[in-house]
Amino acid sequence: MTNTSASSHEPQDILLATDLSIRADRAEARAVERAAALQAKLHVVTVIEPDRNTQAADARMPDPQSIEADLRRSYGTDSGLEVTAEASKAWPVIIREATAHNCALIVLGPADPCGLESV
Repeated sequence: MTNTSASSHEPQDILLATDLSIRADRAEARAVERAAALQAKLHVVTVIEPDRNTQAADARMPDPQSIEADLRRSYGTDSGLEVTAEASKAWPVIIREATAHNCALIVLGPADPCGLESV
């Protein structure tokens, strides 16, 4: 009989996909809480999707270091935290990051409902 109990207690990475809006605070808090409880690394992904307006998505892109600082300040987290911010389509980036970090859980914050039309 194989003992699998040791592997079930290993930290599992968690991915938080958020638009960083005020409405995302519940998802952010929950992801931070779960990461701390599981002693897991939290990977935060925010994606600004290009729109039809003349303003480029890159010009609106937040700095990953400031996102990390804000999350640490807001939630007092000392856990491992890694932030990715990109201008792209959201779903491919979320899937890529979750796969690359072998995340056991994906927490989705609210996003503009228009972004779901392309799924």
